[in-house]
Amino acid sequence: MAKRSKRPKNKSKFSVKETKLPTVFGVVLGIISVVTVLLLLYLTFKQGGEASISYAFAGLLASVFSVLGLVLSILCINDHYQHHLLGWIGLATNGVALLSMAGILYLGML
Repeated sequence: MAKRSKRPKNKSKFSVKETKLPTVFGVVLGIISVVTVLLLLYLTFKQGGEASISYAFAGLLASVFSVLGLVLSILCINDHYQHHLLGWIGLATNGVALLSMAGILYLGML
């Protein structure tokens, strides 16, 4: 008599998709970066356009967080064993934060 497989019939080995911790970190870093950029814009506007050195350091830190979150999100999108929704959300939030910081730096040089 033939041996039966121990695997359930309804689940394939390659259909199990899970959300890994780096994916969640990518989204969280994106949210932190966007909130930091918006807060920096508001506080600088409130002071009449004069930004202190602490605001510049916070903007630099938000840019570093955004780059790290962007890398984590891209790695998530390239992984076939994960759900891609959180990866795309992380990619969008980190991209918006990084582009807005680049725009702020560019406008500050004018």
